[in-house]
Amino acid sequence: MTELTTQPSYHEAAPRAPALPARGERPGAGAAIPRYTPAVSRRDAAERLRALIEAAEAGALDPTSMRDEGEALAQEVAGDLGFRWRVLALRALLPRPPQDDTVAERYGELVELARGEEARLATLRELGAAIRALQDAGELPRTMLARPPRRR
Repeated sequence: MTELTTQPSYHEAAPRAPALPARGERPGAGAAIPRYTPAVSRRDAAERLRALIEAAEAGALDPTSMRDEGEALAQEVAGDLGFRWRVLALRALLPRPPQDDTVAERYGELVELARGEEARLATLRELGAAIRALQDAGELPRTMLARPPRRR
C-alpha cells in the first residue's frame, strides 16, 4: 500500500517578509529591513522608503549598500521621500567618490528635479559646495555634462 504524502499549501510554503517598524519607530542597528519587491502598493513602497531613509539617517544603514532598491523605491514614490533618498545616496558617495562622472550626473539629475523649488535647491547648494571642494582637492574629477534646455 502506498502512503500519501501531503504537500504544504502555497501559503504555508511562501516565505514571509519581516515586518516594517511600527509608525514612528526607527529601526535599530540590528533591525532587519525587508527587501523591496515591485509587487507592493504605493503606500507600502512609501513606508519601505521611509524606513530606509530613517535607518540611513540614524547611521544604521549605508545608502550605497541599498542603492538599487532605494532608487527603485524613490522612482516609484517620488515627492519629498524620493528626493530625500537621492540626496542621502549622493552624500554617501562623497567620502569615497568614484573616479568617474557618477557624482556629477546624480547631482545634475537632482538639480533638474529641484528646479523651481527653492527649499530643495538650498539643500543642493550645500551639496554642490561639498562636491566643488572635492574637485578642488583633486579627489573628484571635474566633469562637464550636457543638459537639456531649461524649462520655462
